[in-house]
Amino acid sequence: MEDEQHGLISALYPPPPPYLKFFTSKNVEKLKELRETKSDEEIHQQVKGTELQFLIPPTKPEGESYRSFGSVWSFKDKFIDLKASGIQQLYPNFISEENDQDEVFSHERLTEMKKMTKSLLLNFLELLGIVAKNPSYANQKIEHIRIILINLHYLLNSYRLHQSREILILEMESKIQQDKAEIENIETVCARIEEKVRTLVKKNVIIVPEKNGMMEVDDEKETDIEAKRQEVIDSLLEEEYIE
Repeated sequence: MEDEQHGLISALYPPPPPYLKFFTSKNVEKLKELRETKSDEEIHQQVKGTELQFLIPPTKPEGESYRSFGSVWSFKDKFIDLKASGIQQLYPNFISEENDQDEVFSHERLTEMKKMTKSLLLNFLELLGIVAKNPSYANQKIEHIRIILINLHYLLNSYRLHQSREILILEMESKIQQDKAEIENIETVCARIEEKVRTLVKKNVIIVPEKNGMMEVDDEKETDIEAKRQEVIDSLLEEEYIE
């Protein structure tokens, strides 16, 4: 019986709880009416021992840990060190591991990671030799590789804060460069438009008003100017399209 209960608790995806059948439209409506007229304490007392008590979310578990999917989790997020996990630590303590806010980036740690990477490769080659000659001694070498991998993985995880800061810096620098490029593009387009407007003015395609008002142009000259204006505009549009 105990084995069956243990298997049920440790299941990856446990079956739906039996009180799921109490979540009916009728019960939901009843609970809604109670919440409109009574306080939370009065509701807890009234629904105790009835189907409605299963519709009320449970309170936060007391203590420092809780169980979920067969595993025990702590309410406080903490970077668990190797000693607490029961794993041999292969590198020296560079900083105080008790303070999670300490800076973890250091050249000494990089050196240790390189050492462990080389040691991992060496142990793997030794494992191949042991398996080829005497496979019965391979378990000890596999355990050595496991400890090296866990230590290496722990050091890599300790760089997550540093990696997050560096990624944020890169994202901000990329956004700044993108904004600068957009500003330069806008300034370039404005300069080209100004240059083309000056070209139109020089070619009398655009009539600039004089101090005393707009220049007077007869009908024949106005027709020529209009045709010339259209010709220059078409050429400029074609030039813009080609660019």
